[in-house]
Amino acid sequence: MLVPGHAISAAESVGDSAKDIAGKPAAIPCKGRLFIIGGAADSSLKRFAEIAGGPNATILIIPHSSANPKASAIDMIKTLKGLGVKKVEVLVAGSDRALPECTGVYMTGGDQNRLLKLIKPAQVAQLKQLLQNGCVVGGSSAGAAAVPLRMIGGGMGDGQPKAGSLLLADGLGLLPGYMVDTHVNPRGRQDRLMAGMAMVEGVGGIGLDEDTAVEIFQGHATVY
Repeated sequence: MLVPGHAISAAESVGDSAKDIAGKPAAIPCKGRLFIIGGAADSSLKRFAEIAGGPNATILIIPHSSANPKASAIDMIKTLKGLGVKKVEVLVAGSDRALPECTGVYMTGGDQNRLLKLIKPAQVAQLKQLLQNGCVVGGSSAGAAAVPLRMIGGGMGDGQPKAGSLLLADGLGLLPGYMVDTHVNPRGRQDRLMAGMAMVEGVGGIGLDEDTAVEIFQGHATVY
């Protein structure tokens, strides 16, 4: 069970069925789904494309985290098309464009601080509304780390909890009550997640290994 003050590593939970997200009933909109991946997304993307509508999906790519958003978007378009998605759009990094109606949103990896710098406040509000209305909002690596209200922005590269070594920042606020970290096992980030949780009172933690995803829907989390 995921509860405030408890961290779960998805890398250790593959094969589990639904886990309750307890103690934060307002965190998960009743119609939408979050689908967050711990980086190096590959086989996990099949499930994202499926729940977003498969061949009938309209997916919006938000590549803002990437140092090369255009190249990242092109790669993601190819991947989604290969999974049978026929309609894919891209939100140009830094654009003021309103988010279009879509069945899925995918935020690429890179740097979550860059994502929060480039996405506009109105677009964040629209993203929340899309999620509330039933859209699947997904992301990998930085795109996953950015979903909490307070996110891990970087730091603790050596895995050692030292004073001032962990950077926290405002996230997108799509998953209040939880903190997310990615690449947990390959980069030894278990302690980083725990340190982040200790800095924000009452939050739970979700640690994601690479190509491992958590789908959050109606207060339950399922690991893929």
